[in-house]
Amino acid sequence: MVKTLAIAGVFAGCLVALAAKAHEAPMGWQYDPGCCSGKDCAMVKASAIRESAEGATITLNKGEHPMLIAPFTAFVPWGSDKLKNSQDGEWHVCIGTQWKARDGRVFDGQVYCVYQPPRGM
Repeated sequence: MVKTLAIAGVFAGCLVALAAKAHEAPMGWQYDPGCCSGKDCAMVKASAIRESAEGATITLNKGEHPMLIAPFTAFVPWGSDKLKNSQDGEWHVCIGTQWKARDGRVFDGQVYCVYQPPRGM
């Protein structure tokens, strides 16, 4: 019984450690839990972001973000509550899963958050 409880305790500790790690950016800082369910956020190349006076347009291909199964484009206006400050000077995007219907149409996931470097970088 004690051995079983000890094993269960170690297992629970591992799950807690994995859950904490799930919201971590590659450089070790934490994504906002409201943006990420453990797999939605990923660093993206700066070339995937086009800044304009109105906001940021995100253009990603399949394979450039773990949630994408097809090309993806989204626009986030400046001042949106989806915009967050990046703690490592890189762009990070949190996207809900894209999915494919039986007829082959791909439905885009929603942009939850965009972590931006300080403007002008």
